[in-house]
Amino acid sequence: MVDLTEVQYGLEIVQGSGQVIAVPGVRSLTFQENTSELAMSVQVDADNQQINGSWLHELAALGSWVVVWADWGAGKQEVFRGIVFVNDPILDTNLHFQLTAYDPLIYLDKSKDDRYYPAGKTGAEILTDIFKSWNVPIGSINGPNKKLGIQVFHGQTVADMVNSVLQQSVLAGDDIYLLQFSNGKVNVIEAGKNTPVYKLTTNDAVMSVEDEWSIEDLVTRVKITGKTNPNGSVQTAATVDGLTQFGILQEIISQQSYDGLAQAKQAAQMILQQNGQPIPNRQVTAVDIPFLRRGDAVYMEAGTLNGQYIISGIQHDAGSRTMTIQFNNIIGAAKYPRNKQSTNSSSKTGVGAIPIVW
Repeated sequence: MVDLTEVQYGLEIVQGSGQVIAVPGVRSLTFQENTSELAMSVQVDADNQQINGSWLHELAALGSWVVVWADWGAGKQEVFRGIVFVNDPILDTNLHFQLTAYDPLIYLDKSKDDRYYPAGKTGAEILTDIFKSWNVPIGSINGPNKKLGIQVFHGQTVADMVNSVLQQSVLAGDDIYLLQFSNGKVNVIEAGKNTPVYKLTTNDAVMSVEDEWSIEDLVTRVKITGKTNPNGSVQTAATVDGLTQFGILQEIISQQSYDGLAQAKQAAQMILQQNGQPIPNRQVTAVDIPFLRRGDAVYMEAGTLNGQYIISGIQHDAGSRTMTIQFNNIIGAAKYPRNKQSTNSSSKTGVGAIPIVW
């Protein structure tokens, strides 16, 4: 059970010497995980004061570390740790400064590289090698565990490589995995495996729900390419069709990336299974739960949403004590079974208390 009436936030600057400086006068603070970036980011606007003879904007210089903590009744817990990338002292009617910081996965988002992995490597092995090559501290890597075909990357961002490996693993029949950076280390976790799972309803936390559906990113045909002809053209090994009544919206995969045509066709079917139906873009605004992350599951009973969903993007607003969540998929009960319902699920409702489902 989380008592949302107890939520408090704080911001700290961590000096190279290890000294921790609490930032007073925080005007606004938001931190978020977007669907388009690996890194979590934070945006802050705070009064620019002098502490021990130095201005706060000087103490939070570019490259400095900042920590955001939250307390929801269980003591201070770190919810963000990252490096200052933008520092903007402002003099208007009064002194304040703004900063933007990212967790260390930002270096994967903003850097390009070339890499090659032979067939037979698992996603976990490839990701481990990438993290070590980029000096990203590793926590736990639970997967993906399916062996993949040849992986060749030329001039791509490291984040694109990571996302490609995660996607290729799903297409090979693995579970959905994603990255979370927490307490100074990167973890590769299976989506939807958080415990407990919280239930959000219009009775206790949810303020608004949007449930948009679209075919703009729909895939209705997957073409599998084969060998390259002497003239440079590429052969078509096979095509796999889905809901072509919406027209031909085509994706291409290479047979070379898989262990034969049969596995490539299986991957094509997985693409159609994932992206071959009208695509939902769901957004919920609710009372803030500071520790919810991208990849966590929540149980929703609000508006047109009724079931267990994976968070694909989330923004926490410390000032308004609200969060905005994006969902674009639902977890099937058969794939992610939950064996019993917690007795806490029938606990009191209202803004203060969020029930536990599992």
